[in-house]
Amino acid sequence: MNISEIIRLRQQRNAQASTSATPEQPQDFTAEEVDPGDSHESDTAPDEPQQDPAPDLSEQLEDIAKEADASREGAADRMGRLLQEIAQELPCYQDQYGNFYVLYTNGRKPEHVPLASERFADIVRVTAIERGGPNTFVPKERIETLRSICRYQAMQRPPVPVQGRVGKDGDDNLYDLGDGDLVRTNAAGSIIERNTRFAFRWAREKAVVAPPVPCEDPREAFKRLKPLLAGVPKVDMLPLVAAVVEYFRPDTPYPIIQLNGPEGSSKSSVAEHIIRVVDNFVSAEPPSTGLEAEDMVASAQVHHCLFIDNATHLPKGVENLLCVMALGGVITERQLYTNSEVHSAPVHNPIIITAIQPILRQSDALDRSYTINVQKPTVYRSMAEVRAEYAAKLPEIHGALLCLLSTALRLRPQVAQVPGISQHRMIDWIMTGEAIAQSLGQPPGRF
Repeated sequence: MNISEIIRLRQQRNAQASTSATPEQPQDFTAEEVDPGDSHESDTAPDEPQQDPAPDLSEQLEDIAKEADASREGAADRMGRLLQEIAQELPCYQDQYGNFYVLYTNGRKPEHVPLASERFADIVRVTAIERGGPNTFVPKERIETLRSICRYQAMQRPPVPVQGRVGKDGDDNLYDLGDGDLVRTNAAGSIIERNTRFAFRWAREKAVVAPPVPCEDPREAFKRLKPLLAGVPKVDMLPLVAAVVEYFRPDTPYPIIQLNGPEGSSKSSVAEHIIRVVDNFVSAEPPSTGLEAEDMVASAQVHHCLFIDNATHLPKGVENLLCVMALGGVITERQLYTNSEVHSAPVHNPIIITAIQPILRQSDALDRSYTINVQKPTVYRSMAEVRAEYAAKLPEIHGALLCLLSTALRLRPQVAQVPGISQHRMIDWIMTGEAIAQSLGQPPGRF
């Protein structure tokens, strides 16, 4: 209740009090008190009814201030209780890097939302309106207080591992479908199950993935990959497939893929197909990252695959960062507006680069990369048509890649015995490629 409403209510009460007051009746006189010579009414009119003097203005203002304070205190108490209820419904925890998240269940889909994000503030404000009515507003100061309470509560609990699009459970590889389900893949195959235990990081750009169509035959699986490999030379097909299969594992170095070719060679289309099947996105166009190190680290927090499109060069120091991302690491920086606190950002991302000419120069980055010269198409088709066809085939392509992942895990002990297999620094990628090649009937050591 504001000041104007309080004044209006007091004026109404004063008006009602003045109209309902009963005037005093004139006093009766005895015969002795009446002058006998007066045969007419007294010339003196009876006294007018007396009214209470109007209260002093300062007293009115003081009363209004007291009522306003009481109203504000009541509203503050209600807001405090409401936020306390919301905090209890948004359990907070730390991840393995010391970052804070809250678990928000939106219908069937659980979301692990960064505590410092705008998404958290949106959830709190919308929930407050649902509970307190459409006029309920949660100011920024209350949001920050709630964040402090959540951080304190999270520090009393053990850390909870938070993963991106892919995760790990013992020897099993996990893939988040984004709708509350996940795919569990091991040497025995793949199954879809309801996720009730594992925390996958929420991101606004993260699209829901259709359930993959199962496949058990590696040869059939490789045939299904024809839409994925459109424009890729035959000699590069198996190395690319092996790299994409590795992108479904969270604990292996990721080969950096360079897609080169002249203008009009569909480099971006090939890159989009790779990213769609590994880390599907909600926008029509594949999201590309900026070339500065800060942009890449920020993109790595919301995307599994990073896309560097139509690049002509890389800024100084970025190739070193790409090596860290391919191998996996943690970037630690000073937290904004502080001098004694740091923020840890995990980075472990597949990286797809498109360029007319190769842009990687450092030997360390070249050792972790694979370059493909994309073939220029003889005829061009509508991009909308190509995307629609690829989207229809995506569940089959996804299932085929998971079949090849399971095959690679199953043949790993056998592949480890191939002479010279351990000579390449990207040995996980080489072993996966060798396992896929053998499952397709090629002799050992061919990859």
